[in-house]
Amino acid sequence: MPAGGDLKPRPLPNYLFRAPNDGKVSVAATHVAGQSDHLTLPIAHTAMIYSQPVADQVTHFLREGRFKRP
Repeated sequence: MPAGGDLKPRPLPNYLFRAPNDGKVSVAATHVAGQSDHLTLPIAHTAMIYSQPVADQVTHFLREGRFKRP
């Protein structure tokens, strides 16, 4: 299930990453070969486990095999 966050909680990750990231992992690193569906949410890495939108997307992906789109 390829998904990533793109919200940096502190300025330090801007020095570590040159591309979109969630403060710990680059969005590019969340892509999986052979998987066409990908989702990026505006959430910091450590906040993902507490995020209802992330939980909703995980549930939808596990049930449907793809992320929920508006």
